[in-house]
Amino acid sequence: MVNSLDQQNNRILLVNPLVTFDGLLKIRYGFPLSLGYISSYLKSKGGLESQRVDCVWEDFPYYLKKFQPRILGISAMFWQFDALKKIATYTKKVSPSTRVVVGGYFPTFSPNIIFDSLGSKVDFLVLGEGEQTFLELSQRILGGSNHFEDIHGIAYYNNGNPVFSASREIVNNLDLFPFPDRDIRFGCASVITSRGCPFNCSFCSIKNFYGRKYRTRSVGNLISELIALKRMGVKYVKFLDDNTFVSYPLFNEFYRECFSNNLQTMRFSMSVSGSLILSHPHILDKMRKMNVRGFAVGVETMDNKARELLRVKDKIRDPSELIRIIRRSSFKGNITFFQILNTGFEKSIDEVKDSSIKFLQAVKGIKNITILPALIQPWPGSDIREMFIQKGLKVADVTHLKMEESGVASKFISEKQLNDWVVEYKLLIRKQRKHYTPHSFFSGLIFFLTSSIRPITKLKMAWALFSYYIRVSSTKDPSRMLNSTKRFF
Repeated sequence: MVNSLDQQNNRILLVNPLVTFDGLLKIRYGFPLSLGYISSYLKSKGGLESQRVDCVWEDFPYYLKKFQPRILGISAMFWQFDALKKIATYTKKVSPSTRVVVGGYFPTFSPNIIFDSLGSKVDFLVLGEGEQTFLELSQRILGGSNHFEDIHGIAYYNNGNPVFSASREIVNNLDLFPFPDRDIRFGCASVITSRGCPFNCSFCSIKNFYGRKYRTRSVGNLISELIALKRMGVKYVKFLDDNTFVSYPLFNEFYRECFSNNLQTMRFSMSVSGSLILSHPHILDKMRKMNVRGFAVGVETMDNKARELLRVKDKIRDPSELIRIIRRSSFKGNITFFQILNTGFEKSIDEVKDSSIKFLQAVKGIKNITILPALIQPWPGSDIREMFIQKGLKVADVTHLKMEESGVASKFISEKQLNDWVVEYKLLIRKQRKHYTPHSFFSGLIFFLTSSIRPITKLKMAWALFSYYIRVSSTKDPSRMLNSTKRFF
């Protein structure tokens, strides 16, 4: 049995590679709950301990030497490829016996690219949800076995050729998973209430990653986790679901249980389905009463043709009415609107501009809002990527995808025109500054302070950031300043 083995020889290190640019941290997310769930699942179901770290490349040699893992698990999104490549290459160079396992969206949707780029530097890929798969794989490795063909949901090299095992069935009952491992700092924690998505947006890969099935945790299970977090000193909870509540009965049950357990003393932020607000406008008043300090909603676009291409009509049947409801509501916290500026199928940059401005005019005057505009990115795993390929449109090399770049240029609009418009549009937003809350900077700062980045590295980054802003603020060209700073926060 693996459980009987010496724990000193069972070292498992789980790494979230953080992205840097010119020595500055690209702040996007906190430590992923996926690794927290894997860590707690290893412990509760297999008796295996693991270490979890946020890790910029500069710190990785320190952590590899400190923990000397037998298994290195890396969570990888597409924009983390450069960090993944450096970490895997360095690990095999200095510790060839360490098994490198990569999971997440990148290996799930583009496994052959990882094999072609890294070859034997990566031993295994975990495809899809990883708790059960990573536990079985870890037990097999630590037990000294070289037979992995019967483990579902993995890919690996065998005699120089990639081998893909059978797909793993998803777990329908999310309550069966233990609560994720966390390091509570500054009284903040993140929580998920569901996996998958009930909608069919063409630009999103979430539904495909989770097997096109939407699953929710029971309210009782969710309340139990919040009670435990409150006892640990957590005062602020951020729900990470793209749609925290889609069902009104589920929200209403959660609302009642929050007050029954005195959880409204905590502060919450969440993403809410626009369709839920449209069908139950009074939900915004209930959110205010249960101490929701901010919520996000994906309106995406006001243009009907674009809404058809993006397949968001079922999610929000009438974006204008949604905005009117929000404008008239009693909700006083921060409201974040997600906006997609283009579809990739426009015939002129003026079409993109007209659609963008239409949205900006619709929300003008609403207080305490943040607009997060983005250019369409045909991520692997999304339906729109296949639409682009079929129409002969450009899709970016997934090993060079960046969070802030469009990655696409239509037959009529260049990539430069699109990126220039992003800068111009953000300047238009800044002209209405009194109506917009720059909360992303503060959430990014909290993440930076609470991450496991080594103190010496944090000091170097802080100095680099200070020096950078001194240089940038000296320019009198606001577009240059905005174009530069948007890459970091």
